[in-house]
Amino acid sequence: MSRSYAKRRPDEPRSHYAQRLQFINALVADNPTMSDDRVEVLSNCYTNVKFLNNRYHSDIMKLLEKYDSEVRLVTESQQASIAHIKTPK
Repeated sequence: MSRSYAKRRPDEPRSHYAQRLQFINALVADNPTMSDDRVEVLSNCYTNVKFLNNRYHSDIMKLLEKYDSEVRLVTESQQASIAHIKTPK
């Protein structure tokens, strides 16, 4: 790919880049008319969720899960950890 969003970032580990590129390829294959800006934003969201355990609006999370089922584990682990937080007295 020659798109700027598909280039490896200087601080990006090769393993993260490979997974992000798989996500991009699947996303573009399913949505050939999606704008480059949207692909770039979603690939950034994907990396943030996958490797930094960030979370986004449920619509975005569902879209990310469609292309990587492991993203669901982030959502589940966050819900589980929140459920165990005790309310301060």
